[in-house]
Amino acid sequence: MGYVGRKVSVIIPVYNAEDYLEDSLGDMLSQTYSDFEVICVNDGSTDNSEAIIEDFCRKDARIKLVSQSNCGGGAARNKGYDHSNGDYILFLDADDRFEKQLIEKTVLFMEREKSDVLVFAADEFHYETGIKKPAPWLLQSGYEEYDGDPFHYTTTTVWNKMYRHDYLARNNIRHQDERVTAFSMYFTFFALFYASKMDFLDEVLVHYRSENPRSSMRRHDTSPLDTISVLEAIWNRIKNDELLMQRRKIYYNFAIKNIFERTGWFNSYNSFAEVYEVLHGDGFSRIGLANDCDKYIEDENWKKLKSEIVNYSLAEFLFLKEKKYKEYGVLTKTVYLLPDKIRQQLSMQNCNVVLYGAGMVGRCYYAQLQSMATVKVVSWVDAKTEDKGFPLLLPEEMKKESCDYVVIGVEHIRFLSEIKKRLDDIGVAEEKILWELPEKQL
Repeated sequence: MGYVGRKVSVIIPVYNAEDYLEDSLGDMLSQTYSDFEVICVNDGSTDNSEAIIEDFCRKDARIKLVSQSNCGGGAARNKGYDHSNGDYILFLDADDRFEKQLIEKTVLFMEREKSDVLVFAADEFHYETGIKKPAPWLLQSGYEEYDGDPFHYTTTTVWNKMYRHDYLARNNIRHQDERVTAFSMYFTFFALFYASKMDFLDEVLVHYRSENPRSSMRRHDTSPLDTISVLEAIWNRIKNDELLMQRRKIYYNFAIKNIFERTGWFNSYNSFAEVYEVLHGDGFSRIGLANDCDKYIEDENWKKLKSEIVNYSLAEFLFLKEKKYKEYGVLTKTVYLLPDKIRQQLSMQNCNVVLYGAGMVGRCYYAQLQSMATVKVVSWVDAKTEDKGFPLLLPEEMKKESCDYVVIGVEHIRFLSEIKKRLDDIGVAEEKILWELPEKQL
């Protein structure tokens, strides 16, 4: 047994998770902090999940089983919450893995800082290969200078946060019982929105299993209007509370960001069309994004995209977007523009450029660099060298003497220090490296 202090309730909804429970519950029983309970809510599983949980219950009384008919993830988390009696709450997923110091580090941090909510870092590992990679969107840089808007630094994922129990109860913050794919959005929005003391811990404590074919995150095409439905519920609560309305700017930017980012997850035309027609009609008004809120929206591109959806039919909109994307030589959901500062520097003289990064940002930059009369792209490098229509090199293979500049095409600043270190290791001078935060054009 490790440290003992405030009791922690860990709530895990379980639906057909027999392949993962030995690992996830094993990680719980390996925790260095001992004063906790794990409430597994069996949400109508049809596999061997319940029997596995029962076996763990016999091994350790801290593992508890609550069963219900299949009602969805939100209802399952509420069920577990209603059975919890810890001072702090963690909502975790049955298919993820957890560091053994997860509970110890989070609860001791919250005790010291008197936090309402603590956001911590996580990474992701591929369902089949097990390969891990960073997930910087879960805890974004800049939180040290917190500006009062929590959604500048994290997302609505529920499982990379610890919550003070009495804070949730006092503000009646619960998950939606409705069966929606975005069920954590409502809970996490209000958990962060109400918080008077929110803190950040930059340590990876959860390993999120990505590309799981059973995950609810893969079902957005089957329920394309869920995000609108959840945002409508959030707005209905805000607009009826004078104190919440005073901070509505946070909601406006949160809502428009989620509408446009989640729309990009659709794989089918029909799903996109269904959402578009709702937004083209009364959708923006239903979620509080009528015209008079535009002055609060920070991102001019999102504001412009909203105007296009309102004013253009779906056919007109798709024609407009396709034309714009083709002008940049790349067809993606988002166009990343080469920042003006870099473009001006490269325009001052003829120069040989190495482009570092072959993701969405790098692909957009490549098309734009190729169109510049003063630039010759001599190498395109990336940590992965799959075919992009241009021969990619590993960073170690680039010839340092053949370039005037290395343009880094990545969006998240968290990748920047690692890339700069790799370039420094192969002898690239600091003054040759160009990076600015990419400009988005949706």
